[in-house]
Amino acid sequence: MAQTAALFFRKDGFDTGGKRLLGRQAAGEGFLRALVRHGRSDDLFCYAPTRGDFQEFCQLVKPAARPNQKAHWLEEQNPPQLARAGALFRPDAMINELAFQRRNIDPRAYSICGVTHTIASRAAQRSIAELLTAPVERWDALICTSQAVRRTVQRLLDGYVEYLEERCGGRPELDLELPVIPLGVDVSAMPRGDAAVAARARLRDKLELASDDVVLLFMGRLVFYAKAHPAPLYLAAERAAKRTDKRLVLLLAGWFESAQEEADFKALAAKLCPSVRTVFVDGREPDIRRDVWSASDIFISLSDNIQETFGLTPIEAMAAGLPVIVTDWDGYRESVREGIEGLRIPTSLPPAGAARDLASFFGVETISYSDYVANVSMATAVDVTACEAAIVKLVDDANLRRQLGDNGYQRARATYDWPVVIRQYEELWRELGERRAAGPARFAAKARVKNPLAPDPFELYGHYATRSLGSSDHVTLAAGHELFEGLSESAMTRYGSQFRAPRELCARLIQRLRAGETLTVAQVLESHPNEPRQTLLRSLGHLAKFDVIRITSGGDT
Repeated sequence: MAQTAALFFRKDGFDTGGKRLLGRQAAGEGFLRALVRHGRSDDLFCYAPTRGDFQEFCQLVKPAARPNQKAHWLEEQNPPQLARAGALFRPDAMINELAFQRRNIDPRAYSICGVTHTIASRAAQRSIAELLTAPVERWDALICTSQAVRRTVQRLLDGYVEYLEERCGGRPELDLELPVIPLGVDVSAMPRGDAAVAARARLRDKLELASDDVVLLFMGRLVFYAKAHPAPLYLAAERAAKRTDKRLVLLLAGWFESAQEEADFKALAAKLCPSVRTVFVDGREPDIRRDVWSASDIFISLSDNIQETFGLTPIEAMAAGLPVIVTDWDGYRESVREGIEGLRIPTSLPPAGAARDLASFFGVETISYSDYVANVSMATAVDVTACEAAIVKLVDDANLRRQLGDNGYQRARATYDWPVVIRQYEELWRELGERRAAGPARFAAKARVKNPLAPDPFELYGHYATRSLGSSDHVTLAAGHELFEGLSESAMTRYGSQFRAPRELCARLIQRLRAGETLTVAQVLESHPNEPRQTLLRSLGHLAKFDVIRITSGGDT
């Protein structure tokens, strides 16, 4: 059974080297490296549009690849090749359209697997809801990274089921699996022992931090409307600083979307926590991302945004042996156990029904995605008093910090280390493969239109033309056949050649016609059984368009 999957590859989803470092990119990069390093398959399948994309894939996997591993390019324009891998993994929730694409081939050809990241966007929510009407099968899955996300996905689905029942008079059933598998971290990559001591000294010296400064670290995008509003952190840190005799430093490692946001973050810090030294560093720099954990004493993330679903940075902090303070929010409440790895800060939301206007505006794009999540965040309260108490508790008790940090490290190794997580992926893909082999498809593609949302244009618009080509139509040379060789010289005439039969095949057909053979459309198709029928028919239409051949009615339509 297949224990791997072809990766739906776009470099942006697996690379953190760009100017904008997003959580999904960090998760994707870590997953790709882990699959290569810890996966049990010697085959790496890349499902990508071009050979250039495949070469980028090879460059990304090369540092982690084992000598016996081999990368294979599966062209997006040839989806039947996915049967070689047995499964297709897309690093987001947009798998509904992939199910329709598979329906054009064979519903049992391969499994389809997605994973949730943020699910607050219109595109993600629509894609999840449309799983109810897409031809997904029992051997497909949408991985939820936390129980909190799974509950949200189920609520989305339940709401759409209610609508479809009201609209159509029936309740659709969804066979798709919704397993919970967390994101992972490379625990071994975190500095430990002497390496951590050296990293701590190196960065603290660079940032002019005293040896007895207690450093609270936030790692992540520095954007109030889509990550975490800094005000609760600033307020709690200021109050905590006045209750302890330790010198408190806020270290914010991340990046700003704009110069205005940078100015706002820094001005608000000066206003709300003047007693606390606040240091900003660029979290996109590899050296900073490596050393910042060792230079800190406590990790803190007061997420208050519905864009957050899992929360990778608290896991990274635990892997580095740091105690953590997090909001009691989404996936944080599953990864951080109160009093064991860290402390959780209560949060509150307005009751259901208090944002129907925002949802309505968002649904018709009267407000943007950023406006939508920001307005929800602005009404999400974080208990500042509880956060103040948590900071004081950890600042004043080095032994407790050490105990929680040790517990966090053990939990990261046992639950979130990539070898552990990759085994869960492989086990899921194995189970999906067994289901695919054992049972009939629920959606066996009996309908004439395989994808009603993307029908064959030659069928949908067939009545536009005088006639459609028939199998008994006659194919003969036309007056312009001498111009065939020149068709590739202009971009206007060779356009779309990748979706037609090879030029050499067309040249052989013209040679046969020049020799005096009389062919029907059916005979042309029969002469090339290894070439897809649809590409041959499009090629005949293309040659007729430029008067290389002439196709005349043979009696059928």
